[in-house]
Amino acid sequence: MARHPLHPALVHFPIACWSLATAADFAGLWLGEATWRWSAGLLAVGCAMAVAAMAAGLLELARVPEGRAMRDAYAHMSAMLLAL
Repeated sequence: MARHPLHPALVHFPIACWSLATAADFAGLWLGEATWRWSAGLLAVGCAMAVAAMAAGLLELARVPEGRAMRDAYAHMSAMLLAL
């Protein structure tokens, strides 16, 4: 059985949580404080999953071959650190 990388599977969770948290913030304008509590929870889960995705990416970095792939990996890490 082939070993599949974990990082690409994990990155969907923070993106989804943060997107839903933004939607909950806007919904809170009409629906009240309960949706803001959901937003806070979604932000917390999104941040925790982002840390897990970063850790998986760092562990899998050792498997990236030298050359263009490694240069792209470093560019991706730099962009994500800048976004953070």
